[in-house]
Amino acid sequence: MDNQIFLKRIQLNEKIIYFLKENLNILNTDYLVRKDIGKSTYNIDKYFKLVEETADGVMLPRGFVATLVDFCRVENIPFNVIDKRRKLDEVHFDSNIDLLPHQKLAVESVMRKDFGVIVSPPGSGKTIIGLEIKTLHPFPINLEQLSWMNTTIYRPSRFVKLLSDSAFWKATGYF
Repeated sequence: MDNQIFLKRIQLNEKIIYFLKENLNILNTDYLVRKDIGKSTYNIDKYFKLVEETADGVMLPRGFVATLVDFCRVENIPFNVIDKRRKLDEVHFDSNIDLLPHQKLAVESVMRKDFGVIVSPPGSGKTIIGLEIKTLHPFPINLEQLSWMNTTIYRPSRFVKLLSDSAFWKATGYF
């Protein structure tokens, strides 16, 4: 497991292909709304396709691994998860965040998992939820999170006690 799940073509049987199509082709409601009100749907995909095909196989979002593992267990399909995520030192932050009730529920739910995807409407506080998760569950920061870290944590923030410059960059694994 890296930042995506990779399945070799030889591993894809009919059950898995159907399961992936059903779970990772998500209807784009913007497309439907535009179509229903008579607006142009030009350049708007009908489905969000979260499966990326390569010559050797398919890549899936890493947040889908638990769902895929559960499916394989139920269907008695043998599998092996190889975790290739880069291991870094843990970084601890102190939080001053006062969460709203729906955010507390999301954080509590996420804390029971190792990874996942937070899906919520705009303005509902996904960034704040993610920041609180970072403070409660210290874990390595990887380069893919660097942009998020720069805009959410490193900037002068009212949410967390910041690390010194050198500690921040060391924690990211960037240097």
